Amino acid sequence: MDARIDTGGATGRRARARAGAALVAAFAAAFLLGRVSPAEVADLKPRPDALEYEEAARGLLRGDGASLRIEGRRFAPRYPPAMSWAVAAALRATGNEPGAGAVVALTGALVSVAAAWMLAAGAGGPVAAAVAALVVAFSPLHVRWSRAVMADVPSTAACALVGLWSLRRAARDDRSAAGDVAVGVATGLLSLLRLASLAIAPAVVATAALGHAPGGVRQRVERAARTAVGVAAGLLPLAVHQARTYGAPWRTGYGLWHGSGFSVDFATRPAFGATGELANPAFYAKVLAGGGDLHPWPVALLAAAGLFAAVRGPAALRSLAFFSAILLVSLLALHVPFFWQWDRFLLPALPFLAALAGCGAAAIASRTRLHLPAALLLLRLATLAWRGAWRPIEDASTESAWLRTIDAALPPDAVLLVRTDPFHFREILRDGRDEATVSAPGRTWVPLGLDVHRAAIRLWSVAPLPARAGEDAGDAGRWTRDVLAPGLAPADASKAIAALLDERRPVYVATSPRDFEVPEAPALFGRLLGDFTLEPSTALGEWHLWRVAGPSPARAAEASVAGGHVPEARRIPP
Repeated sequence: MDARIDTGGATGRRARARAGAALVAAFAAAFLLGRVSPAEVADLKPRPDALEYEEAARGLLRGDGASLRIEGRRFAPRYPPAMSWAVAAALRATGNEPGAGAVVALTGALVSVAAAWMLAAGAGGPVAAAVAALVVAFSPLHVRWSRAVMADVPSTAACALVGLWSLRRAARDDRSAAGDVAVGVATGLLSLLRLASLAIAPAVVATAALGHAPGGVRQRVERAARTAVGVAAGLLPLAVHQARTYGAPWRTGYGLWHGSGFSVDFATRPAFGATGELANPAFYAKVLAGGGDLHPWPVALLAAAGLFAAVRGPAALRSLAFFSAILLVSLLALHVPFFWQWDRFLLPALPFLAALAGCGAAAIASRTRLHLPAALLLLRLATLAWRGAWRPIEDASTESAWLRTIDAALPPDAVLLVRTDPFHFREILRDGRDEATVSAPGRTWVPLGLDVHRAAIRLWSVAPLPARAGEDAGDAGRWTRDVLAPGLAPADASKAIAALLDERRPVYVATSPRDFEVPEAPALFGRLLGDFTLEPSTALGEWHLWRVAGPSPARAAEASVAGGHVPEARRIPP
């Protein structure tokens, strides 16, 4: 069954025109669905991923290199640098606005749509191209991750382009040694964007060796060897980066921050991050079958039809099916034993699955003349609305909006107890400044509990990067007062707040829905309410800011009777 529809004459011109119109519609849909303002994603979820991509980008703009500045010291991030390079460009173009890096993901979404269109056009013709572009544009998972400062969608686009190049070379019978090495180099360079992108390497090498170009065993082995050498050469920039950053070419940021793990146990039991009781193999099989947000089950059936059409179809379709199958096997081999379970790990396969689905639709349409593209588009719209692709990556916390509200209400030299991280505190409450000045030391942060990075530094003794010549860690350290150590008794915490009042600086306490993450928080706030007069300053939904106006009347009376010292609070209007 040939997946192509006749593209000659008036019928062919109309088919090509419809395919072009579908591509324009897919571009518009991907842009409108994936567009998001920086303020909407300024919380940088999920963490630590999005947080590190943007913070490393800010490090580049500060001249610190792709690094995380925590408590006055520079730390290497856990992720490869290319995404942060792109985010840095976006930040520079938007005036350093938090969340601006989301435009990088949106750009990747548009590239993914175009790549799927071209993959399907080469293997199945204009009808296949139209369907493939629309499948990618309306994928709930693709839309969701197009709205985050994450490398998933950009790496999906990059993998699709490399796959397209590899398949186009096979279709042209390009046997040049330089071409083999070049496509291998491009494959290796994908590792600078996301290490998991290397899952496409076996498909690229196998296509170079077993593509539909004729040749003996020796020629095929030579093509595979040249491509593999190219992949190794493409890995050299990452190896150099890792050697300089982590101490050896084979060491990664995941090892530094203890951010990954593999075990065969996850083939039989749910991994971390699982939302149900499915082990990794069953979970990913369900997603591929249309039981998740990657695509609905009719698209899975059309992809299966595309595979069936490839058995007796044109060579280009056989190559696409061959490439897609190897890519899927590689992705599953990587993520089935991985300690974390997430459907986004299958995103690199989406353009190829969409192209196969398009070819399946074209094969059916060539025999039945059913208007499958239009029907599929309506199905996608319905599925998108049903699955709620616009829901946030994680539960919305409005943390950035809350910190901006605090910023407007807080005196410039205030001391603030709040549950947040050093990156958001510095960028929003200190205008991006680490250093103190003679005239104004700036705001001081009293952390409530440990954020994910400071906890990892203490738990695993994560070592900072070597200090540069003339670098002074003391300046940044001055605006973090870690006086509330984990497990600190509420009475001792109360004494710490009293000591801060003694410094004659305004002291504020912020409460938030995130405080539940700190087991000591309820007892601490209960003690503060008993020991101090807390005057409400401002609020945003469930978030509240209180000024510590001094000791409570009961505590003041006790201290007066005992002849003890009572800190005199400055009167700061709320």
